[in-house]
Amino acid sequence: MSVLEQTFCIGANSWKLIILPIAMPFHFKKSESPAKGVRRVCCERIGAALGRLRKSRHPAAVHGVRKEIKKLRAIFRLVRGEIGRGVYRKGAKALREAADSLTAPRDARVMLKAFGKLAGRDARKFVCRD
Repeated sequence: MSVLEQTFCIGANSWKLIILPIAMPFHFKKSESPAKGVRRVCCERIGAALGRLRKSRHPAAVHGVRKEIKKLRAIFRLVRGEIGRGVYRKGAKALREAADSLTAPRDARVMLKAFGKLAGRDARKFVCRD
């Protein structure tokens, strides 16, 4: 991506404004209706979340999925006036439940990391052996 440069002149002074590209979590196309754009973006976010879970058994994937769910919830909040109260509540509830189902794996990972930091070198003493 190229950097967009603009020069502004005010009186004898001039400033150069450099606008750096920003990664956007979602975008709408000019050629599509807002409704189709919202549907497409939601499908992309759901696909990204499912892809993260399918590709990785790594516990950090849960964090990525929870971030995708947050993006979806943000989209729902943006369009709630247009989709109606019932549809909004149903969608928001489904997303909340999906995020809640990932709470236990996330909490377990956080606790293990915290335990490792607290125990330091002595962490091996606490490993259960059968």
